[in-house]
Amino acid sequence: MDNNLGNIIKNATARAVIYGAYVIAALVVGGIQVAFAATNALQPEWVAQAQAVIAYLAIPVGGLAAINSSLIPTNVIAPDAEVIYAETATTDDEPVG
Repeated sequence: MDNNLGNIIKNATARAVIYGAYVIAALVVGGIQVAFAATNALQPEWVAQAQAVIAYLAIPVGGLAAINSSLIPTNVIAPDAEVIYAETATTDDEPVG
């Protein structure tokens, strides 16, 4: 499947900055929330609002990461590859497993 979504942010360094900034912001906001919870202090409203913003930003940041990742290789050709079925798997006419 070929699409143009990978053209959103082509620069790998720019993407790394976006990912890094997101992670740091999430750690800071999460750490603040944990600090308030650990002291049983009343959590300010802005902490919950910041958590909501961080959660919302996970959508575009995760989408950007997914679009620019290549975890599922396409068009992989192995030398001397053949289709192997679990029940009848063989290599060089020798049964496997």
